[in-house]
Amino acid sequence: MTLNQSKTAIYTGTSLVLMAIIAGIGYGWAFTSIYTEGNPAETYQHVLQQSFLLTVFIACFSLIAALDGIVAWGLFRLTKTFHSKLAHAVALTRIFYLIVLLIAISRIGLQDISATNASGFYYSCRQFLSVWSAGLVFFGIHLLLWGYLFIRYQQGAKLTAALLMLAGVAYLMVHGLRAVPTTQDLSRQLETVLALPMAVGELYAAIWLIYSGVRSVRFSRKIVS
Repeated sequence: MTLNQSKTAIYTGTSLVLMAIIAGIGYGWAFTSIYTEGNPAETYQHVLQQSFLLTVFIACFSLIAALDGIVAWGLFRLTKTFHSKLAHAVALTRIFYLIVLLIAISRIGLQDISATNASGFYYSCRQFLSVWSAGLVFFGIHLLLWGYLFIRYQQGAKLTAALLMLAGVAYLMVHGLRAVPTTQDLSRQLETVLALPMAVGELYAAIWLIYSGVRSVRFSRKIVS
């Protein structure tokens, strides 16, 4: 691995770790403290009483979107010598997810709390979740492609690749089913079961990238058009 590749691997892996931490704050704390499913009045009361949580949520997800862009760029730089078309596909599917994520954030971020009511704000929260879930279908495809690229072209990354592909399948199953009204309950049940592989896949890949960058693990230079 060249010095530039080492730095890119470290930056990319670190960005992924930061995203996981920030998501825990932005979604796991801020959003869930505001949003109460099935209760618009309570949701609106939360945001009125703790409006700073909305600011934290928007700031965290905006930062996550920026880090997603860094990860897409980093993965492309690291994998473009594996297979040019697949490397482009890996980067583009992450960018598609990023675009959908920004649209989802805007559903709440552009909301004027003082000019809305309980039903309006609750609807914005539902829109955020719905649009974000649709974007996570692209994210699942991204993980599958990334895993396939690693399992075929990167030596010493079979476990990383397998975990990425498992996470990709899990995202596709959970959020694909969530897009269909009649299978949303099944989606929630599956998410409970598949939450661990969904979380572990990319986090393990992040650690592998940082380790590879520090240890200067060689990335393939084989170019396949």
